[in-house]
Amino acid sequence: MHPIIHPGFLKTATTTLQDHLFGTHPGLFSFGRPHRSRLQAEIGNGFMAIDGVDYCEEDLGRLIGRALKDKPPEAVPILSDESFTSNPYLLESVA
Repeated sequence: MHPIIHPGFLKTATTTLQDHLFGTHPGLFSFGRPHRSRLQAEIGNGFMAIDGVDYCEEDLGRLIGRALKDKPPEAVPILSDESFTSNPYLLESVA
């Protein structure tokens, strides 16, 4: 099953969704924010590094693969992170 990507626009209740739905619903497997493990924090840092000298697409892909190995088979994976819409480096790269 492919992950759902929730870009988390600022001031749209993203933190509420992350804390009270994505991270607690038994049918969802959240591996974005809030970071509940070192691996999740590394994934978040990997996305923040896009367009930087430390970015490596293969490394980020491996981190995501490791996170998804912990996913229960029936759970829907979801990646939610505000940095997708508020990181000026990410916005610049798609403009």
